[in-house]
Amino acid sequence: RRYFIGNVYNAQCDLGNGNPVVPVPLTARQWLVVRYAGVKAPGNAYVQTLGNASKSVTGPAAMGVTSDSLWIAYYSTSSHLRVERLNPNNLSTLIGDEATGQAFISATTSLGLAVFDVVPHPTRDRLYLAASIFDPKSTWRAETIPNFNQSTILIFTFEASTLKLLAVGMLPSTGIGKYGSQMALIDDRLIVSGQCTATPPDAWAEPLCSPTPTPAGQDQSFIFSTAAP
Repeated sequence: RRYFIGNVYNAQCDLGNGNPVVPVPLTARQWLVVRYAGVKAPGNAYVQTLGNASKSVTGPAAMGVTSDSLWIAYYSTSSHLRVERLNPNNLSTLIGDEATGQAFISATTSLGLAVFDVVPHPTRDRLYLAASIFDPKSTWRAETIPNFNQSTILIFTFEASTLKLLAVGMLPSTGIGKYGSQMALIDDRLIVSGQCTATPPDAWAEPLCSPTPTPAGQDQSFIFSTAAP
């Protein structure tokens, strides 16, 4: 089986099951999850639209899968980040929860919390959600996180069976902004890749980031690992 999460916009789209998804209205986003099964590409498709999804937020979204669950993260009708556990067979929602912190960066329409990966633990009752945070008020609930003056990375640890939030880890960031790309779980360590934004001439050296000034638009990649809670 293979799974896909995405949105249909401004036109009808047949994801492979012969029943085109049509956004209502056409100019709205219709988010959906698709399960493909079979040895022949693209295989048999099962399409499930996401009724709790925003009609305007274009993304990002993320997913992870275990033998008995499919985990997805996307933005709800309130524009808050939402995480759900789905039945991998019929894609019905088994449990869901969403953030209540500030959805957008203050006085803008840019997301304050941008998810970039969801990783379920294969044997422990844990789910890890990684996101880039751009505004201190844009966390999950009312968690207290260290002060920061640049974008950085948060890792949320949930109890997978209940979606109870257990912990929030933060990558320190003071003079140079950071944002994430992907996360993997290897030998009970979370491996995270991301980028440092261009380094200004007056910035001081930070771990993972270049101490040498770099021009705007020339972000630099990094990778780090941390123990999985």
